[in-house]
Amino acid sequence: MEESLKLNDREQQILNLVAMGYSNSTIAEELQLSQRTIERNLSQIFDLLNVTKRSEAVMVAQQRSLI
Repeated sequence: MEESLKLNDREQQILNLVAMGYSNSTIAEELQLSQRTIERNLSQIFDLLNVTKRSEAVMVAQQRSLI
């Protein structure tokens, strides 16, 4: 079940930037997207990883070798 979990390229990019400490607005600027798009992507990532916080998302993604 969890082993088949994969993040798409955009989700990986966003999580890597979150792991580097970037804010949503900085990520949006970096990826040339709206801040709202970043927020929606993060919500999807949180749902996929079954977490509620940025730090948890990074930790779980790293533990599962997703980023």
